[in-house]
Amino acid sequence: LRGWSADTRAEVLRVAGMVTAGNGQARHLEALEAVRGRMTDGIAQQQAQILQQLQDLKTAREEMERQRASNERHLAETLTKDHLKADEARANQIAALQAQAAALQDQKAALALALKQQTARHEAARSLLSAHITATTA
Repeated sequence: LRGWSADTRAEVLRVAGMVTAGNGQARHLEALEAVRGRMTDGIAQQQAQILQQLQDLKTAREEMERQRASNERHLAETLTKDHLKADEARANQIAALQAQAAALQDQKAALALALKQQTARHEAARSLLSAHITATTA
């Protein structure tokens, strides 16, 4: 009788008591039929509950799968956005370095021109000095 409801146990014990008390077989069969009907109803009710629980589990699993897929999409979008931001930052950094390199190239050209001009002035000054020395010694 373990696992049965209290009502079902009581009914089974009542029917068993009727048999031992010597009541008629028809009453005994009628009582057994009533117990069997309640047990059948109880089993059907338990089956319905189990089926409902299985359906609830299936629905929960489907919802979990939808949520997982949504999370994966969100993660992919976030990673893509992060990659795009990182790519943009690298592109900006490269552009800044290229601008800096161009400025250094311009500065190098300006220094080369200044050196050339300074060298030309020194050469002119040396020529004048040589000419002056030659003129004064002659």
